[in-house]
Amino acid sequence: GHAERSAAQPAVRELKVAQQDPRDWLRDSMAMWRDIVPGIAEPMTAGMIQMADVFGVSPAKVFAELVAAARSDLVGKELSVEVGSTRVDLVLDDITTEVHSLGPAVGQFGDITLSAHDVLLHGVRIAQAKVGLQNVHLRPGTPMVLVAAPVQVEVRLAEAVVAALVSDADVGVSFEIVDAKPRVRSLGRPAMGYLEVELAPAVDHVMISAVAASNDRWRLERGLRRLPSVRFDLPRELRGVIKHIEVEGDGVVLRGNFDQLAEPVSRAQIDQVLRRLQTFTGDRLRIPRI
Repeated sequence: GHAERSAAQPAVRELKVAQQDPRDWLRDSMAMWRDIVPGIAEPMTAGMIQMADVFGVSPAKVFAELVAAARSDLVGKELSVEVGSTRVDLVLDDITTEVHSLGPAVGQFGDITLSAHDVLLHGVRIAQAKVGLQNVHLRPGTPMVLVAAPVQVEVRLAEAVVAALVSDADVGVSFEIVDAKPRVRSLGRPAMGYLEVELAPAVDHVMISAVAASNDRWRLERGLRRLPSVRFDLPRELRGVIKHIEVEGDGVVLRGNFDQLAEPVSRAQIDQVLRRLQTFTGDRLRIPRI
């Protein structure tokens, strides 16, 4: 009887647990789900498998570790950050995130805002800067791409910085802000009065155009639009980006946006960035690119 019962029972398979990359679990599981549940689209499962290749089992965990390491080791420090051929010196003030609780698990990282002060970009001193990365997400492909769309940019230039940029343009005028209103004066005849001006963005520079001529006794507006404009160049990274310029207090604020910022990412790159953040010392941070 015992022999008969043994023969009737199915053989118990011996489970062999091999040492493997934990990402294999997600790849295998997604393939299984695709076979079992026809409603799961092929692009979705393919994208999830790619995320496993880049981020491991938990993109949410890697994202949280990157943000935590950046906040802990970078915020409040004077930094020199290099990305490709671009170098930016700055003091990072804050990193804020607005993320749906389930988003990072499927490669949706929400909105990330970086704010900094005392920024030096290609010789231009920026008093304050804010970059808002919106709808940050992973786009499947070969390689996978980390995308932010759109990217909001805001920079504040002190009066002295704008005055230096105008001086460098060598157009024979000086720039000043009085009572939150921008002006230019002739370097050769400053006692003649001043021109009230407005600042407007062009593709790669800022235009300063006269709207009125004034001194202590009179003010004239007619015909000044025909005067040639003064211009100064924008740093390369801001060209084609700035859409609005306003004078606020004793500074000039430039605002604009990129339609999209896209950066290819790999597992090795993510690991390298995380390792550099977690072990960061000194003031120089180089972010690798594929």
